[in-house]
This record gives sequence, C-alpha cells and structure tokens, in this order.
Amino acid sequence: MRATNAIAIVCLVLGVALLAGPTFGFVSISADRGVSIGTADDGSGYLGVEAVDTVVDDRNDAEDVVVVTNNADETLAIDADATIDGPGLEAASGFDRELGPGDTTAVAVTCEPGTGSGETDLEVTVESASGDGISIEGLERSFTIERDCPGRPGPDPPGEADPGTGFDSVSVDDVSGFVSPSEERQQFRFTLAENRDPHEEIEIDLRDPHGEGVDYTETFWDDDTLEIVDGAGEIWGDDGTIVYQVAPQDGHDDEIVVEAGGYATDGDGGPYEVSFTRSETGEVGTAPFEIDGTGAGSDPFVGVGADDVRSGDGRQTFSFTPTDGLEPWEDEVRIDLGDVDGLAYDWDVVLEEGPGNDGNVWRNEDELVYQVNDRGTGGEKIVVSIGVEATAPGPGEVSFTRTDTGETAVESFEIE
Repeated sequence: MRATNAIAIVCLVLGVALLAGPTFGFVSISADRGVSIGTADDGSGYLGVEAVDTVVDDRNDAEDVVVVTNNADETLAIDADATIDGPGLEAASGFDRELGPGDTTAVAVTCEPGTGSGETDLEVTVESASGDGISIEGLERSFTIERDCPGRPGPDPPGEADPGTGFDSVSVDDVSGFVSPSEERQQFRFTLAENRDPHEEIEIDLRDPHGEGVDYTETFWDDDTLEIVDGAGEIWGDDGTIVYQVAPQDGHDDEIVVEAGGYATDGDGGPYEVSFTRSETGEVGTAPFEIDGTGAGSDPFVGVGADDVRSGDGRQTFSFTPTDGLEPWEDEVRIDLGDVDGLAYDWDVVLEEGPGNDGNVWRNEDELVYQVNDRGTGGEKIVVSIGVEATAPGPGEVSFTRTDTGETAVESFEIE
C-alpha cells in the first residue's frame, strides 16, 4: 500500500471518530458526505439540550427552563419548539432561530395563575439544526419543570364564568396587586335570564377572596364604597356579600353593573370564585377573577432603602415597602440605628410618605419605629426621615425588622 493511501484512510477514520464523539441528544447527525451517526443522551453534543435547575415561582418574571447550546464550530440555523404539556406554566419566549458557535438560546416560562406548587412537563422538539458542514435532525426530549406558583390550587380551580340557569351572563373584573383602600374600584356584571320578580335581590358573594388576598372589610361596612354604574335598583353590603335589589325599571335584557371600592390587596393571587345568587329562585352563577400584581415572594419587604449622608446634610431618609399589609395599631417596622458609626442622630422624626402622619413614626432609643394606623400597607412605599449629623466618613448599614414576623432586611449606605 502506498503511504499516501494509508494516510488518507487514517484521516477518514479519524474524521468519522471525531464526528461520532459529541453526537449526544439527537436522532441523527450528518456531514457533507452523508456520514450518519447514532445518538446518546447528554447535553454536551454538537447541539446540547439541557434543563435549568430552577423553580418557576412568578407570573410576571420569566424563567429560563431549557437551554440549547451550539457546541459545533459553525453557525447553525435551528428549527426548534417547546410545548407545555399540562397546567401550571405559560410560555414567555421561545428558542432563537440561529446560533453562532458557543451561543445558547433558551425557552422561558412564567407561572399560570392559581396553580400552586407541583411539576409541569415540557416537550422540546428540534426539527433541524443545520450549518455549512453539519445537519442535525429529529431531536425530541421531555423535561419536568418544578413550579411554586402563587394562588391556591385545587382539583377544580375556577375557570370560565358559568352563568348557570338563572343568568344570561356574569363577570367580575380582575384587580391590581398592592391596592390600598379607595385607590381602585372593581366591577361586577350580570344579566338575568328569563323572568324576574319585582324587587328581587341578587347576592354577590365575596367570601372566597375575602381574607385570602383581598380585604373587603371597608367595602362591607361602608355603603359609600358601593355604586351602581348601570341599573335602577339599590345596593348595599351585607356580611360578606354585595346585594343588588332589582327595580321595576330594570329591563329583562339589561346588564346590571355594580362597582365596589374600599378593598385592599397584597401581592398577587387567585383565581377566586364569586357567586351570584337570585334570592327568589336560589339559582347561582359563578365568575372568577384574579389579583394581577407582582409580589416579593417570601421576602418581608418588596424593597428597602437608606440614603447616603454627606457633610452638611441635616437629615437622613429611609424607605421600605412591606410585602404584606401591617396590622393597624399593632405591627411595626423598626429601623436599627445603633450600629451606625460616623453619624449622630437626633430625635426629630418625620413621616415623609405613606399612610399616617408624623404621629405614626418615632425614635425609641436606637430604633426608628413606624406603626401603621390604617389598612393597605402591602406594596405601599413608606418613607421616614430623621435629623442627623455626619461625624466621620465611611460605610453604614441599617436593618429593617417587621415585628409581626421577626423578618429582617439590611441596607447599606455611605457617609461621605
């Protein structure tokens, strides 16, 4: 055998061996000459496909859950899709259509409202990934994604509105997260089916969301928070329900629209179920709604802040936003000033922003204390300030503690 032929054969064998090495995660891969190589399960192949070690826990902040990596030495055009198999998650973004050498692309998902904790399957299909010298086809992989989503899951969570036999239609508005009393209003709509009795009462039951994410206390005891938008009847609150009394002027096909205010929310949640009951017949219709907001998970505060202090400043400002509402006249937020070197604090304390007045904030020895006297502090920024004199430059640090849970957040600042 001639030496050149031997070298050619060795090179061909080595070429096949090199192609056969990183072929993991797909059905077939071929080079220009049609060489076809089998599969193996690994994320380090020419086209790596791997799950991200994460738990999806937010409706608004998307999480990458499966990453595709181009491990080849050339740019690949990719035709890939991900399909969510089952409840719990919603697609936020898909894979890119082109990947350079070493680049990655990911599919991202968010929580489906009200699905709680559990696992959701995700199917990834790569129809093709091709470049100048490589063609990969036929990848299918299944992944199980963990989730810890807001809301209260159940075997039969409320879904679409069901007017039942007594209503032609029923519906309820979603509400925003972190709402203080009187900041927002929620509408309830219904159209009666068939005949109605004069002065018939329709009870709108809010006991499912009340205390589980929405605080309707003020709505129930203060009739000034209730209003009829469309309809000629009367409205009032009664022990967890809103009651609408039909008037003779209300037509059979008229949609009645009532509105409630005075409620407060903390974070996000739901779906919740609201029932509409006709008092004369007992017929019931149901409609769901959600709190469409962004929470801070298990953190005690959505955020805290402490201003830097410069020579000549007469005050320092601190801010905090509670995740959940503080109990009026009971819960406190305490800011520890005792470990700050380089500052001399006085006793002049002011509530700059948030529920209450200057009487809701005071200094107790080395602590700056805020106590709420109203509901709805969840998600509401509270800003307090105290007189201060800078005595030495350097870093400073304060802690914010909730007395209801004992949880603490720490913030740093500079003394300039």
